[in-house]
Amino acid sequence: MRRNKLLIVSAIYFLLYSLNLNCQSDSTSILKQTALPLTLMATGVILNDQAIKTSIQDDIRSTFPNFDSRLDDYMMLGPTALDLAITLTDNIANNKKHLSDILIGELAMYITTKSLKKIIGSRRPNGGGQAFPSGHTSQAFNGATLLFHHYKNESFLLASSGYLLATATGALRVLNNRHWVSDVFFGAGLGILVGSLTYHLNPIGRMHDENRLGFQIGGNSMLLTWRF
Repeated sequence: MRRNKLLIVSAIYFLLYSLNLNCQSDSTSILKQTALPLTLMATGVILNDQAIKTSIQDDIRSTFPNFDSRLDDYMMLGPTALDLAITLTDNIANNKKHLSDILIGELAMYITTKSLKKIIGSRRPNGGGQAFPSGHTSQAFNGATLLFHHYKNESFLLASSGYLLATATGALRVLNNRHWVSDVFFGAGLGILVGSLTYHLNPIGRMHDENRLGFQIGGNSMLLTWRF
């Protein structure tokens, strides 16, 4: 019992620390951007061992036996809703980029998560199906990652607030006995990965950005350059 509780505390600390690293990172390196989510996803795979995740879930249920909340069904939409609200109500020069990021990110997240759920087909702790990965968690972290990238230069506090909502969503999924800890870790990493890739690779709204699109002419050749 005690060992499992220490494992839970360590896992939560690792998640929060990883999120802190992601919030502070301002690198456009694809390798650095994917290191964090891939680590979270790998942690989810390790914790997905039946004996490990069952032991952890038993400890959680014994500590919170009657916990029941529907907040996670709404909280997962918080980061995306906040991003949309700011984009649609404020005079933002690159709102076309923001809106396309949200649309593409949500679509990619839905297709990826649903596909993995059907392929893996693992059972939930409450007996339901399609547990791995957590769709609520992946959607929340996808929205939180896009929110962070969109507004980190305007307000770091506002930009990083989505991660608090996403972390709370993942925690509630476990407390409500709808997901294993492994589902949440993998879902968090997947959401961050899809959000980061969407932001950096989506060209819509950037075609007139002089810092990203350019031409180099020399001799008999012309080079078109594009910086992500």
